[in-house]
Amino acid sequence: MQIRPFLESLPSLYEHWGTTAMQPKKAEPFREILEKVEQPTTANFLQLLTSAAEYLEPGEVICEIGCLNGANLIGVLADHPDRLAYGVDFFSTQAEVAENKIELLQGNLEHFSVAEQVCFSHQTIDDFFADLRDIETEDKFGLYVYNFEPDYRQVLMSLLLAPDFLADQALIIINNTNQKTVRQAVGDFLNTQSNAKIIVDWQSNSNQVFGSQGLGVIVWDSQNSLVEIQPIVIQESSFNPINLVNIFEQGDKKKVLHVGCGPYHPHALPPELRTEEWQEIRLDINPAVNPDILGTITDLSAVPDESVDAVFSSHNIEHIYTYEVPRALQEFKRVLKPHGMAVITCPDIQAVALEVAQGNLENPLYISPAGPIAAIDILYGLGTSIEQGNYYMAHKTAFTAESLKEKLLKAGFEQVKVRREGLNLWATAYVDETQSSQNVIHDVNDDSIHLYLDLMKKSLMNLIYDNDSDMMRGGQYEKELKLYGGIWPSIAHTMIGLPRLNNIQFCIEDILAKNIPGDLIETGVWRGGATIFMRAALKAYRITDRTVWVADSFEGLPPTEYEKDLNLRLDKVDCLAVSLEDVQSNFSKYGLLDEQVRFLKGWFKDTLPIAPIEQLAILRLDGDWYESTMDALTYLYPKLAIGGYVIIDDYWAVQGCRDAIQDYRLANQIQESIIHIDGAAVYWCRLN
Repeated sequence: MQIRPFLESLPSLYEHWGTTAMQPKKAEPFREILEKVEQPTTANFLQLLTSAAEYLEPGEVICEIGCLNGANLIGVLADHPDRLAYGVDFFSTQAEVAENKIELLQGNLEHFSVAEQVCFSHQTIDDFFADLRDIETEDKFGLYVYNFEPDYRQVLMSLLLAPDFLADQALIIINNTNQKTVRQAVGDFLNTQSNAKIIVDWQSNSNQVFGSQGLGVIVWDSQNSLVEIQPIVIQESSFNPINLVNIFEQGDKKKVLHVGCGPYHPHALPPELRTEEWQEIRLDINPAVNPDILGTITDLSAVPDESVDAVFSSHNIEHIYTYEVPRALQEFKRVLKPHGMAVITCPDIQAVALEVAQGNLENPLYISPAGPIAAIDILYGLGTSIEQGNYYMAHKTAFTAESLKEKLLKAGFEQVKVRREGLNLWATAYVDETQSSQNVIHDVNDDSIHLYLDLMKKSLMNLIYDNDSDMMRGGQYEKELKLYGGIWPSIAHTMIGLPRLNNIQFCIEDILAKNIPGDLIETGVWRGGATIFMRAALKAYRITDRTVWVADSFEGLPPTEYEKDLNLRLDKVDCLAVSLEDVQSNFSKYGLLDEQVRFLKGWFKDTLPIAPIEQLAILRLDGDWYESTMDALTYLYPKLAIGGYVIIDDYWAVQGCRDAIQDYRLANQIQESIIHIDGAAVYWCRLN
């Protein structure tokens, strides 16, 4: 590889070299890769690899250890159709998981027409190099990339085993060099190899620039002819404050100021604020997360008046004192343009209080990337983080929907809409009232609609006459048990209870408010109550371009072979088998059987693969068994729109259902937080 010209070219390839705002001067070729392939990489890293490939000698090949879903291989090979590469990864010891990941990788490579250029090995590092020795390969790596686990042994072995296969001059790129284990392994390798020399040491604690915490570029020079080259050490810095005006004025994209941004994440913004028309400007009090601007939500003095189109604040206004809230909201309004809006999300203290009233103070309510979250964490701040000395994580104030709206109006916003989403509030506040009417298509605050939908819930649950018996226990029941979906009612058209019906309403109103495209489906409908309510909600909001799909065998549950489900014997319960004609009759009783309701009769494995469903906005699963849940996910989750919801009715109630969800999420790298609805059901919003 031609090392000198490569090094000389680096700074000229990027805007704002050495800062968190760094980006390739020509980023367009990488956009489709980053959108299509889910992988923690960036346009900066793809540019680095592509540039390195330009300087490979004829016949030299590329090798990536830890190729994941193939984004880096695609980036470097798409512009170099004459180059070949080894891709090495070890996804799992479980055959099914490994096969799914290999299939995903192969599909990505084929989509970008580079599959023929890649030799993929599903092996450990040791086995991969052992095989190369056994076949006595003559291939020489001109570019060698380590993107695997940041584990000391893995990094060190990958470096120690590589030299026999490196070209006379080769480039070695190592991710996560700011992590102690990786840095130690690289140091030990350099101390034992006189032909190796680090030439770029990019020191960073965030993943923003290259998709990893730090980057090391090592040159392998078998002739020691590059001794005069001095290492480049870059202490990554925030964007120069002198150029702040340029941030707000450059380009013609809309600007969203992300306050309290935390570490960079490509999906940190809501879907509607991370489209091509928006540019994110990151502000945080902590320099370690490499924000564009250092500041606090009570002091945005570095941001000019009327300079941004939107402000996004996610879970930070609860971290300031009550008396500071008006100041923060006034600062949000000050920096917004006349047509601008503030989007704020924070805990819904009213919803949290209901959990506490039911005794759920320290029981996990949902699982977040930071770990299990209980009501006590929402009330006072994440306990595990505060215990480690992060006292700024403490919560110092709280809001209900009404109090948050009142404070925003007092801060000078002309129009405010607040919606309740699970345990959170979402507020959208407009500087100019006329802008809100342009953004709101469906008024989810219409009292007449809510009165109708509340009546529908009471009717579907038979709460008005309340003359049910409990078929599960054979007799009487406590009303509260029925309210929370704890019985099999003899008359009611649904058994899922009020919290789960409320969740369906929330999800529908949210996809309407955000214009998330797609139909609605429930897989496993019993008497049809949940799908009847879906159709009622669409009718209430006068939605005529969405379909409610009703999928069931209409014969009860199929036999299961999953060991953990066998003891339930639900396939032997006659009352769970409700005919298609009975479900259609139930729709008719509410005047809701029309062309916007379609039925899929049969076992999911037979009906769902061929169902004429183009896209879904809501996917509700109530199939109980492992196989039924996995079939529904396999055939329908890929059709769920970004911003749409998946709801799992029996997550906490049936082990097989929970196992299927966890297996599917693991195999497909789904990381969205699972949110608690009640003692049985959960849901999440698809973000990517």
